[in-house]
Amino acid sequence: MANSPAKKTLCKYTRQDIAASNMAELIAEPQFFCGACARSSSQKNALCQPVALTELTDQVFDLTSAHTSELTSQDPIQVNPQQDHLPQVNRSAQAVEKAKALKAQREASIKETPLKHGVHLVEPIYPSPSPSPSQTKTPDLDLIKQVLKLQHKQEKAEKKQQKMRKKLLEKQSELADKHHKVLKQERKLLKQQAKLNKQQAQMKQKLAQYELDWPLSALSAVSGLNTENKERVSQLKVLH
Repeated sequence: MANSPAKKTLCKYTRQDIAASNMAELIAEPQFFCGACARSSSQKNALCQPVALTELTDQVFDLTSAHTSELTSQDPIQVNPQQDHLPQVNRSAQAVEKAKALKAQREASIKETPLKHGVHLVEPIYPSPSPSPSQTKTPDLDLIKQVLKLQHKQEKAEKKQQKMRKKLLEKQSELADKHHKVLKQERKLLKQQAKLNKQQAQMKQKLAQYELDWPLSALSAVSGLNTENKERVSQLKVLH
């Protein structure tokens, strides 16, 4: 289904196509997935922003291997074996002490703000809200998104280059057609000129033959007869 340049649907499928179960190509043997709507397909032409799954798996594997190498490079945590054998009484006493210390910190954190008439207003200090999971993004996802953006930009640049090449080829074909027409007209004119030259040569040959057949004396006699005939005609006109 062809997309119009003004409005582009996701993965070249509308809601009617999805409802009519025309999504078999997007599910069987996925080799690509769409960067816009995360649909998968075995064909690259069926998606609007195709990305190869092999490239992403290689990138994720590199990131995970780098992360594990950093963790392994750190010093291991040393555990004191004597702490495991502490009696439960000491542990409970430590828990009570920790609770008391926390209570004292909370009481110390409360502030008193004096007012005009000697009345004090107690304002407890609330803990800062913890960031939501949507705000705390892992670096792996950020890197994957950056890679997808770069790939999208590269695809746009390639499409622009293809359009420019197509336009240049069209212009070259138009110029070639015009050049072919001009050459055709030149050939036609050359043929016409050759034909005219041939006709002129034939006319010259005929005139030369005519001059040879009729000498100059005969021509002068013919011209004299013509003058006599003209005089007789003029005399007859005068008589009438």
